[in-house]
Amino acid sequence: MSVEFEWPEEEFDYLLESCDQDPVTPYVFKYLPKHGPILEAGCGSGRFVKYLHDRGYDCRGIENCKSTVENVRKKWPELDILEGDVEQMPYPDNMFEGIISIGVIEHFKEGPARVLGEMRRVLAPGGVALVTVPSLNWLRRLKGPFCGMSHMVRANTYIRNIFGKKPHEHPGWNLRNPCYKYHVWPEWGDFFEYRFTPSQFKEILRVARYQVIESVPIHHIGGLYHEFGRLAAKYVHCRFVVYPHTRLLNRVFSRIPFFHNHMHLCVVRKNLGAGE
Repeated sequence: MSVEFEWPEEEFDYLLESCDQDPVTPYVFKYLPKHGPILEAGCGSGRFVKYLHDRGYDCRGIENCKSTVENVRKKWPELDILEGDVEQMPYPDNMFEGIISIGVIEHFKEGPARVLGEMRRVLAPGGVALVTVPSLNWLRRLKGPFCGMSHMVRANTYIRNIFGKKPHEHPGWNLRNPCYKYHVWPEWGDFFEYRFTPSQFKEILRVARYQVIESVPIHHIGGLYHEFGRLAAKYVHCRFVVYPHTRLLNRVFSRIPFFHNHMHLCVVRKNLGAGE
């Protein structure tokens, strides 16, 4: 079971508008066909389902948060959105010519293998999927030890008592928890997501019997925002308002692949095994 999100209805229009600038969008138009059904697995607010539906695609969605599904159906009743678990989808084998999965598979504590297998099951032979995950980029790897020490100090019960704060509710350090398979974020507290190195993500896809067609770092400004917060940019109506110094840093850091990108996109094709 994955972490569940509730998307506020008042943000739906802003999220839909953000599709025009989303770095995933060019790859959607490049790789996904118009001649057959497409699924967004873990569609959240339904923004890409709506965006593609309005452009003539047969795009459908599945989402596990009941309240979000209800809000999407109320906002856009013309969309085909199901409430359901992407690890056990109510679709027949080989149904979809394409699949979009944006920031979904990293939220399963047991790892992404089962949901990738289920996506492969419903993907038609030769079908293409676009899958994104948070990147364990070079900047995050460099910051890792310092962030870990910072969390340890701030969560220490003795230190919290000195400053008159209550004991930390989640004293376990996630990175040392043997139940986690990959690099986990946040380092302290309840599980939220895994972050993967480029080679890890591609190997996970290979083991899940996908052929990687294209592998690209995306959401670079988002990477700076997630690491430096409002020092890097402001996030207003689902868009970044970027400062001049952030644009300069982005230009410099972009010379090093996977240095500061927030997400990693892989375009994959369903590999056929013997007897398929």
